[in-house]
Amino acid sequence: MHLAAQGGSVATAEILLDCGAFLNLQAPTTGVTPLMMAVWCRKPAMVRYLLVQPGINVELRAVFGVTAFELIGFGARPQDSAAQEENEKLRALFDDHACGHNDALGSQQLFTTLIDTSLSDS
Repeated sequence: MHLAAQGGSVATAEILLDCGAFLNLQAPTTGVTPLMMAVWCRKPAMVRYLLVQPGINVELRAVFGVTAFELIGFGARPQDSAAQEENEKLRALFDDHACGHNDALGSQQLFTTLIDTSLSDS
């Protein structure tokens, strides 16, 4: 999965996941996930594909302490307009994922009950 993510091959990632590959597998020495690799290598199509997979975990941290989102822009020079454009695409994908996640939480009865202020004693 890591090499498919690095190369941006969505078709290969699809085959690997269909055959039982682990979506959130962390590399033993670095803790990097396929999602982190796709972000690091600025592969928006792969990031988009991974973010819609059931069970994707965007909260995992590599051994050096960062999440996939926090890797956006890593190693990109400010004057590299192509890299900056890719970084904006990546940020938008993570924003869309967060909105979808929040919408899913908001539709769960338990969650809406927990945040319902009308049920408060005060």
